[in-house]
Amino acid sequence: MANHGNPLIDSCRFIDNIAESGGSMFFNNGSAPFIHRSLIHGNTASGGGGGLFAEVQVAATIVNCTFSDNSSLEGGGIDFRQGDLTIHNTIIGFSGQGGSVSFRGNNNITISYSDFYGNIGGDWFGPIADLLGVNGNISLDPMFVDHANGDCRLSGDSPCIDAGDPLSPYDPDSTIADMGAYYFDQLTNIINPSIPNNYFSVMNYPNPFNSTTTIRYHLTEPSRVSIDIYDLLGREIETLSQGYRPAGSHRTVWDPDRKPSGLYFYKVDAGGYSETGEMLYLR
Repeated sequence: MANHGNPLIDSCRFIDNIAESGGSMFFNNGSAPFIHRSLIHGNTASGGGGGLFAEVQVAATIVNCTFSDNSSLEGGGIDFRQGDLTIHNTIIGFSGQGGSVSFRGNNNITISYSDFYGNIGGDWFGPIADLLGVNGNISLDPMFVDHANGDCRLSGDSPCIDAGDPLSPYDPDSTIADMGAYYFDQLTNIINPSIPNNYFSVMNYPNPFNSTTTIRYHLTEPSRVSIDIYDLLGREIETLSQGYRPAGSHRTVWDPDRKPSGLYFYKVDAGGYSETGEMLYLR
């Protein structure tokens, strides 16, 4: 549960939890969570929000997540009761009760390039009924690898492959972003591979940040490196670094200067590999 604050939830798994409200996550009182590349599966709430519950001026951003098989009487996937909700490149499917997302009160809702499918109680209904077929939104079976046993990775025939926002940073296989928490590597036909971590690793700190953040990376071999910054729409806004770097640890500081608060992405290319990360700037 988060009261106030701006929690960053990245590459997490919330599985088979039980609560009164918010089977896996509960946000309240002006909190502004950013949830990315996370799986929310098999959670149950007796009140509202099998996967996520939010009330009282919450500003939630959900990007490339998978909600599957969550259940509640209201909002099997998400129960959102007041504030701003942004859902992007995300799958919400197979909710046991309560539909995909339920709303109360005054809400600003933005849903794009997302797949709502198989939710008992409705997929695109109520205040989001007109969003199906708009801004890349679909209602198709995401075709998980083994849905019955909770494997929510995408199979090779999934309609969610290359169905994400074409302006989002590309997946590590250099193809258009897939929907959901896991991408399918079309170069090797391997389900959700990871970038070889024996070549380079990347992270940034602090994150979220309100002045500057430092992108740190480690090369196991000498390489030509480029670091570029993108906004939420996938537009390149700045090149931080470009040139040959020896093996070892390196760092580059990014100062957003007068740029607006929000989510930004960095992309590091080195030795034929690339890795993308998210940075939340709060002025």
